[in-house]
Amino acid sequence: MGSEMCIRDRNITVLVEGEPITSGERLDYGTSVTISYSESLGYQKTSFKVNGDEQENNYSILVTEQITVEYSESAINYTLTYNLDSGSLSGQKESYTIEDETFTLPTPTKQGYEFLGWSGTGLEEITKTVTIEKGSTGNREYTAKWQILQFTYSFYNGEILLKTEMVDFGSAIVQPDTIPTKASIDGVNYVFSGWNPEVPEHISDKNLTFYAEFTQQYF
Repeated sequence: MGSEMCIRDRNITVLVEGEPITSGERLDYGTSVTISYSESLGYQKTSFKVNGDEQENNYSILVTEQITVEYSESAINYTLTYNLDSGSLSGQKESYTIEDETFTLPTPTKQGYEFLGWSGTGLEEITKTVTIEKGSTGNREYTAKWQILQFTYSFYNGEILLKTEMVDFGSAIVQPDTIPTKASIDGVNYVFSGWNPEVPEHISDKNLTFYAEFTQQYF
């Protein structure tokens, strides 16, 4: 008298004395079998049942009736980690699976800096456009690489350039050492009152030009 093996998933292996058998094969009563599963690339087991009951992998059983083996699995969620070094990113995926369609990492931004590209998982050099192909697996981590930008500030007294300097974003703005002057005209003295626009402590993400302003004093 024998019983039949009914295997409902290609991930299942059934061994009799170390040798695999196929679904539908008849086994002698009392035969000891070991049933195991193997997870597909990018997937994890969600259920492994022998005759309707959940079992651990490499489950052993004696053949006394028809044995039905059922297995199911689901796609693994892999993490995507971004190291932005104070930059910002929008529209990014935080995770993906082997089933996701091909996608490209969005471009990050950082005030006062140019984005040079990404370094990280699977990249041999800094790469601006990183594409994750459908069928990819594994957790991934990427680091944004930046180049600081330079901007120019200039000080004028009328049309006379007193000082100009190109500096890195965020650098301190140093005003001219000499106080601007303006010649008296028709009994009117001109006294330096400041710069227009007002001079900030540090340069922002644009070129800046400052003009000397004067107040009138009569004599």
